[in-house]
Formats: sequence, structure tokens, C-alpha cells
Amino acid sequence: MGAALPLGPVLDPGADCWWGPVPTGSETTLISVVGHFNTSTDTFAVIGPNRKYETVYNGVTGIGIAAEGTTASGGRKDAHYYRY
Repeated sequence: MGAALPLGPVLDPGADCWWGPVPTGSETTLISVVGHFNTSTDTFAVIGPNRKYETVYNGVTGIGIAAEGTTASGGRKDAHYYRY
């Protein structure tokens, strides 16, 4: 498995969504959503559908991911994402 590749800039709370290409061509890849605390440089995994920490992009049909929530409880219960 290759190294992690950030897809976009860090967004400020309440900022608009980031849109851009996923640089995998037609290969399947895992996408993880990472939250950043506003009081430190620490990060946490944002929980997605079915309580998993990642979603799969198939390289063909496209994917949309939206994250929301707070950093309360370490972000692990209060921040989540959904895909469409």
C-alpha cells in the first residue's frame, strides 16, 4: 500500500466543502477523513458509515464526502462523515 496523499487543504470550521480530483486514475482506493483539533496539532479519524474509518472510491463513478460534527469526546463520537 502506498503512502497517504492529502486531497485538499485544511478547512476552517464552517468552511465550504473541498472539491477536486482523486488522483488514482481508474484504481480503487481507500479514503479516510481526518479531523484537526482547533486547540492543538492533534488529529483524529472521523467515523463514517457503518462505524468505519474509511470509505472506498472505485476510480470510475465518483464520490462525494461531507464531514460534520465537533471535536467533543475527542471527535470520535461527535464528528462523522457521510458519502453520496
